[in-house]
Amino acid sequence: MRTRRSIGVVAIAATCLAGLAAVAPAVAAEPLLTEDFSTGSAQQVPSGWAIDNENVAGMRDGWQGWTFHTTAEVVSAFGDSGDRASFGKGQGMVAVVESDLNRPATGRFDSVLWAPQTDLIEKSGAVRVRFDSHYKQGQAPQTAQLVARFDDGDPVVVQSFATNRLDESVDLTVDVPAGTDTVQVGWSYLQSSNNWFWMIDNVQISESAPAPVTPSCSRGRSPSQLPAARPG
Repeated sequence: MRTRRSIGVVAIAATCLAGLAAVAPAVAAEPLLTEDFSTGSAQQVPSGWAIDNENVAGMRDGWQGWTFHTTAEVVSAFGDSGDRASFGKGQGMVAVVESDLNRPATGRFDSVLWAPQTDLIEKSGAVRVRFDSHYKQGQAPQTAQLVARFDDGDPVVVQSFATNRLDESVDLTVDVPAGTDTVQVGWSYLQSSNNWFWMIDNVQISESAPAPVTPSCSRGRSPSQLPAARPG
């Protein structure tokens, strides 16, 4: 599974476009899942959500791997340096993994926040994932990735976060393998020790049609279909 890369614009003669049908856009669907983390806390995971932690012993109580706090609580606990206070899109409780000044007793820690496993209803060919994000890049080998798994399969990377991406709205679409019945989305923060942070809020997961295709033709050949660019 991979996100398709952008394809360069191809000059097409006007005669080549004659008679080509317009490609229908993806049809919006009711969200399968929405979450604002208002029911989460330092000790309580929202219903249906799960956290996989490894090697978090020695980290601050209430801040071991992914937890749930207000941005004001994050700033109060760790200070306002490093753009912590600038997550304007995060309202009320947010999901946060804080690594700066918060290392395990030894080595590095891993933490993955998992949304509930969700049944696919329309089976329209893709899933759209939207969320507000506030990410500060740490030092290698720390990684941050949005991942997905289908029908309890191994996680696949939807997008990697490798630079500072502060106070942004993320909107991604990932193709779903044929015959898939369920999807589970995760926010993976791995191999960190005394790095920075990742905060997310306002998650929405919905079914979507695959990315539309762009008609194209070349000299002496009939029109062909090229995959369209995808966000990310």
